[in-house]
Amino acid sequence: MSMPPRFPITADQITLVVNQFYAAVRANPEVGPVFAKHVSDWPSHESKIAGFWRNAILFERSYDGNPM
Repeated sequence: MSMPPRFPITADQITLVVNQFYAAVRANPEVGPVFAKHVSDWPSHESKIAGFWRNAILFERSYDGNPM
């Protein structure tokens, strides 16, 4: 039995929000360099973070990792 999403959103919408967020982060002159020090592969990072949020919101159980 699967659980309903915490609120109405699709996996594609989560991916879109994550991608837009990180595009804004990279463009920001203050926080962009901070993230750039820690992220070398943006597509992989964004995919992992989107998986985290799909797990948290949609109960997808596809995320395996530690967000910290």
